[in-house]
Parts: sequence; structure tokens; C-alpha cells
Amino acid sequence: MNQKVQRILVYGNTIAASYTALSLDVALDTNIDIVLVEPKAIAYNDILFGGIAPPNFYDFHYKLGVSEPDLLLKTNTGFSFGTEYKNWGPSRKNWIQCYHLPFATDHGVDFHQLVNRLNLNMDEYLVSAVAAKYGVFAHPPTDNSNNALSRAEYGYHFSTQRLKALLREKLSTHRVNVIQATIVDVMTDEQHIKEVTLDNGSVVDAQLFIDCYGPDSPLLTTLAGEFEHQLAKQYIHNIEKNTAVDAACRVAQGTPNGYQVEWSLQDERHTLELAKKFDVKSPKHARAQNITTGHRDCAWHGNCIGIGHSVCIAEPLTDAPMRLLHADIQRLMELFPIDVDMAVERKEFNRRYQNDVESSLLFHQAFFDYRTDGKALASKLDRKITQYLHRGVLVSFDLELFNKEDWTIQHAGMGRTPMFHDRLVDELDLALVDEHFKRQKAGLRHLVSKMPPYADYLHKLLIYLRNKQF
Repeated sequence: MNQKVQRILVYGNTIAASYTALSLDVALDTNIDIVLVEPKAIAYNDILFGGIAPPNFYDFHYKLGVSEPDLLLKTNTGFSFGTEYKNWGPSRKNWIQCYHLPFATDHGVDFHQLVNRLNLNMDEYLVSAVAAKYGVFAHPPTDNSNNALSRAEYGYHFSTQRLKALLREKLSTHRVNVIQATIVDVMTDEQHIKEVTLDNGSVVDAQLFIDCYGPDSPLLTTLAGEFEHQLAKQYIHNIEKNTAVDAACRVAQGTPNGYQVEWSLQDERHTLELAKKFDVKSPKHARAQNITTGHRDCAWHGNCIGIGHSVCIAEPLTDAPMRLLHADIQRLMELFPIDVDMAVERKEFNRRYQNDVESSLLFHQAFFDYRTDGKALASKLDRKITQYLHRGVLVSFDLELFNKEDWTIQHAGMGRTPMFHDRLVDELDLALVDEHFKRQKAGLRHLVSKMPPYADYLHKLLIYLRNKQF
């Protein structure tokens, strides 16, 4: 009879470790032991999640027993319609990369085909972008699909440390055995980890090890060596007290050496600046920290699975870091090994991991000069962009992290305009279609004029939630 997984060891003092341990606790039978070994070292790489989580984190948190009121009251989390890119790239483009439900097909033609044919500014027809631009916010109604706001989606701005503290608070009420210690030795047998020795002298064995420590973790590094794909960078993270809560979107803009992203929380303003190398002679850059972005070819080696920054450190220009983390944990839950062999699950896990990393790199690289000769990634991105520039075709590959709406908004924001359009557009009365879009634009402006300023909405919502507790 095949041996079942009886004990899981999760390693890391990271947000990934907290999410993973809590997810395992909720999903698995109580006869499986879950041990979280949490070193004292601060997880500096956690800031590279960029302070933004996409809309699917509402459901993800809910399944873990973390409600939206929990986030708002126990951390300084705020809402997010997306990221505003300011003066981006050589053409100095400005747009809001917002969240949105699937675009409606108007007059039997894809939304972006009509927008391109009429030479319209797409931002003016996306309710999330319009609301973010005017600095207003309200929860999308769930009982009125005719309301344009129901098409909007929102995510969250957060402080990693406070969010991790909330997750650890939840863990304290669960069965996870938390050990405050650091792994000092890893014993292996034929590319499988048998047990680990901790700095407190204890030895812990397990059938499955989940590595959430980071790129230099002793677990995956013992089995698979260093990161295969690395890029040395530096970052500066600054936190200031909020004097006023800004719009419900991050702001990203280029700098002489790289770019910076800025987000506003209930009582803090975070700025994260990345560059290949800062001028260390400048007082502003004296606090620069070194990081290594990159990824491993495979996330699952033997009986050890890497989650989060242990296998991939993505840049926080988009919300890709949190999308990748969520995808890692979701894959783990779906492909949890039924016995200690793990070969079938490992193969599928790595295939999907590789797809996720590649799709995040595609979307990230599309913000820059994407033509790099001789690379498969550049070939795929070239196919995506040339097909769109030719006739507005949205090319999709297997299991992409970013959907067609994400790509459509990015194409429009970057100023990519197709040479040709869908032939069905020529069958329409463009004067009537143009009138339809004018009414839609006016309707959105009227809607947002009735919405409260984001700061007021958040302030009153917090008062309501605090009063509701008593």
C-alpha cells in the first residue's frame, strides 16, 4: 500500500508561509499534521508584492476565514481599482490599468474593435478607470446588473507586515503547530528531504516540505541549487504618514534608473522605487537594498514545493506577484499528493507553474521594449502584439494569469492601434454607434459624479464597521 502524507512542514517567516499554512489547515483532513517553522529573520522580499492584490483575493480571504471587515479594521488595508501609469515610456502615456468584468459585445462586435475604429479613449468607457480618475469609490452593487458600477471590480492596497500579522492571528486559533526556529541542516535521500535540524536542536521529519522562505532557502537550494534566472536590482521603500487618502489606485511612473510605485493606505503612504543600480552617493539612495528578481525552472523538486518568492520573485510593476502567489497556493490545493510518490502531481504542478511565470513575464515585458532576438518569450510576446497591431486579435496562450480585459486595457494604454479592424464594423451605422458611446460616456460621468470621494467613503465605512461590532 502506498504511504500517505502524514506531516507537512512549511518553512518561512513570510506572507506566503502564512497564506500557505492557513490554506492547508482549512483544506486538509485533521489527521494530517501541519508544522510551520518560522525563523526570526525579517522577510525583506515581502515588500516586492507591491502592496496590491487583485479582486480574486476577496474570495481567497473569505475561504480562509478572513473577511473584508477583518482586513479593514485589523490592518490598514484600502481598496484598489488598479494602477495608474503616468508619463509611461518614451511616448509618455497615461492610463489606468483597472480591473473589469468581461467587456460586453456591442452591436455584435468586440468592444475594443469599436473603440479603435471610432478612435476613442478606452479609459473614458471603463467605469473602474473613470471612478479612479475622479477619486471616488463605492462597492459595486450585486442586485442591479443594469447599474454600470456592477461591471467594476476592485482589489486591495495593503501593508504586507500588517496583513501577515492578521493571518498569523487567524493561525493561532487553528491546529497548525508553529515553531519559532531556523533550519540549520537538511538531510536528504535520493533527491528527497527526510528531515531538518533546527537551531533549537530539534529534528523534524515530514513527507512533504513547503518552501516559503525565499530565494536562498536551505530547502529548495539543497535539492535544486540557486535560482536559474537572476537579475540583480536595488530598491528603496519609504513609508510616510498619510495626510489624506488618495484615489483607490496605485500610481506607477518611470524614474531615471527604473520606476516607482506608490499606494495609499488608511494611515500610511508607501513608495517603492526599483532600479538596476542607484547612485549610492545620493542621500536619497543611501538606504537602497539589494534584491534578486528571477525564477526557478521548476517549483517542485522531490518532496519539496516552492511557494511565492522561493521560486519566483516578480517585479511589482503590476499585481503579478500576488497573482503568482495565489496561483501557487491554488495549484498546491488542487494537486496535493495522494501518496509519497508525487510524480504525477509534481509534473503537472511544474507545467502550470512554468505557464504562470511565463505569462507574468509576458505581461510585464509588454510595458517595455519587448523585442529581444533569439528568446522564446520574446517570440510569444511578438506574436501577441503583432497580431493585435495587425487586426486587433487578442492572442491567448494556455492558462494565462492576465485575461483578455487586462491585455486590451494595456494595449490601449500603451497606444497600440491595429492597422485593420473587424469587417463586421463596416456593416454597422457608425454614426449610431458613435452616439451610443457618447451616451455611455455621459452616463459614466453622471454615475461617478454621484459617488462619494474615496477618502469619505472609506472613513464612513470604517465608522460603520466599528459600530457594528458592538
